[in-house]
This record gives sequence, structure tokens and C-alpha cells, in this order.
Amino acid sequence: MGWELPGIVAAQKKILMMINIKYLELRSHTYGLFAGLISQPINEITWQQLNQWAKRAGKCGFLTPMQTWIIKNEKLPNNGLTHMAVDYARLFTGIAQEYGPPPPYEHLYRENLEPSSCRTAVIQCYKNSNVKPFDPYHNVSDHIVSELQYMSTLSLKQIHSDNLLSNMKRDENKIVILISEQQSFLQHHLLSWVHLWRNRIREQKNNLSFYSYMIDALVCFIEQDLKYLGDNNTAHGKT
Repeated sequence: MGWELPGIVAAQKKILMMINIKYLELRSHTYGLFAGLISQPINEITWQQLNQWAKRAGKCGFLTPMQTWIIKNEKLPNNGLTHMAVDYARLFTGIAQEYGPPPPYEHLYRENLEPSSCRTAVIQCYKNSNVKPFDPYHNVSDHIVSELQYMSTLSLKQIHSDNLLSNMKRDENKIVILISEQQSFLQHHLLSWVHLWRNRIREQKNNLSFYSYMIDALVCFIEQDLKYLGDNNTAHGKT
């Protein structure tokens, strides 16, 4: 019954498209999750949401250490959120040189670049992609939150550029360009400084260790995402 084969092939393609959509949505959500956790101290509502996620998520790969820590510390000690807020201030705000590491701006961790050149290069990436990520840090757009939100937005754009939600013919050139933009941004920006930043975090006193686990998970995710983008580019005919 050969007439059934085209229908089977079409169904398989549709399933693969749905899987790809879910993965792109997951990528965007993960970048957004880390951006949110770094943008402000954890409050009671966020802590409850993290606990619900940790219990329901099952095995989470690179997120497992953070997930395990959350489950183990479900009932924080007295003033637990206050202690986490102290950790947050020490690790992310750069209150004083003797108190914690420099805040997470790319230009502060790129010793081989002038700060203005670094910021200009990041902003140019945003302009080239026609993306303006949320920037709560006085227009210094190379803050880790802005860079993570940029990647989150590009992942969502890829869904629409892939035309995965319609029956339109896919524009392979647009897909390759968008994947290459993400790949390039990780290589030349995020992955050029987050390892040094993570090492500085590890050197600091961290009352409850949550942020150490979180940053380790973030760096692991970015490394894995670069590999995914490389594989994806190869699948679309570019090596």
C-alpha cells in the first residue's frame, strides 16, 4: 500500500517539527530562567516555584546539582532568604572590591578589550539581530542578564524563522543566519568570560551555596547549547 508512505513521511516530519519547537521553547525558557534568577534576589514566591519545579522535573542533567540542593533545602533555616539575599549582594552587585567579585558585566572580565569596545560589540550584535533585550542596568548592555535575554529572544525568533508553525516553505538561508548569530554570540561573548566569572564566584564566601550551583549549571548549559547550535548548523548544510 505505497500510497500510505507520503502520509507516514509527512506525519514523521510533523512530529520532528513539534519536537524542535518544544526544544527551542525550552532553550528560550532556560536562558530566561537564569536571567531572572540573576536579575534580583530570590523572594518567597520564587523559592516556592523553584521547589515545585525541583520536585516535579525528574532528572534534569546539568541542572541536577541545583535541583538536589533545592530539594535538600526545601525548608530553609530561619532567615534563609535573607542569607540568600546577602549572597546575592556579595556575588552579583559589586558593592566593594574587598566584599565580592566584580559584577557580571562582560567588559569587566575581558582584560584584552577596552570596556567601550566590548560594550559596542555586544550592542552591535543586538542591532544586527534587531533585538533589544530588557536592560535594567543603566544601558550597560553587556550585563549577563541582558546577554542571556538576548539568547532567549533569538531562540524564540528561530521558531518563527524556521516557519515551524506554518505550512510555508522553509527559508534555509534565514535559518542558517539565525543559528550562526547565536553560535557566534556564545563563542565571542558569553563563553569568552563566564568561566572566569564562575571561578570568581567559587572563590567567594557563599552562605547557602545556591548561587554556586546555579552558576555552574548556567555555564554547563551554555557549553551544551553551543554544541547543539553547531550540530544544528551542520544539519542545515553549514559546517
